[in-house]
Amino acid sequence: MARLSWHVLQVRVGNRTYLIGELRLTQSGSDGRRLLTSVSFTLSVAVASGILLTVILVICVAYYHKTRESRRLVLRMQTQMDALEARVANECKEGLSLFKNFVRDIALA
Repeated sequence: MARLSWHVLQVRVGNRTYLIGELRLTQSGSDGRRLLTSVSFTLSVAVASGILLTVILVICVAYYHKTRESRRLVLRMQTQMDALEARVANECKEGLSLFKNFVRDIALA
């Protein structure tokens, strides 16, 4: 047989008291349901924690993979940009040299 007890729930802030509501507490007998509920609750929490941990682990692995992939991409693009800059610099030097030769040939002619 369950025993019921009602309690008034109040919050006191300074000199004021606010009535929140009533709280009913029940006490179950020793019929074993409490133990079963406790075990099932513990098992449920363990399973939920395991699923949450697995999801977090999958997210971390995916983040690590994407970060590593993007770092490789940035490194490859930086290498390509450095090579392109070197080619442009060489072409500018060559073009300037040709321009100087052209101006010199016109001046001597």
